[in-house]
Amino acid sequence: MLAVLITTKKTESESISLVRCIAVALSIAALGSVAVAQPPELAELFEEEWEFRLHFDPLLATSVGDPRYDDRLPSAAIQDHERRARYYRDVLSRLDALDRHSLDGSDRVNYDIFRWQLENEVEDFE
Repeated sequence: MLAVLITTKKTESESISLVRCIAVALSIAALGSVAVAQPPELAELFEEEWEFRLHFDPLLATSVGDPRYDDRLPSAAIQDHERRARYYRDVLSRLDALDRHSLDGSDRVNYDIFRWQLENEVEDFE
């Protein structure tokens, strides 16, 4: 499942609401759809990036109910910003290496949303 936090100039409560809405919509879509296996490379990339996001944004993790990082706050150190920028550039290049045209319709939508999100993350660091 693709969990997306769209990074815009929204308040924290708007972002949390957006995450919850997306999670509910994707859950409903999954319940009502035929079970089609998502390409493993795409699913793994989604999962890896989500775990990275939770690790580096403990407040997000807490807000979505993940208590693993409750004892931390996000780092504002320049080295951590640079590390996140490098990571998001790497994920974007790995996403671009996947053949978007071989994906089914819903996976193409997920791919496009994920790509847009990664581009915004990279842009935020530049």
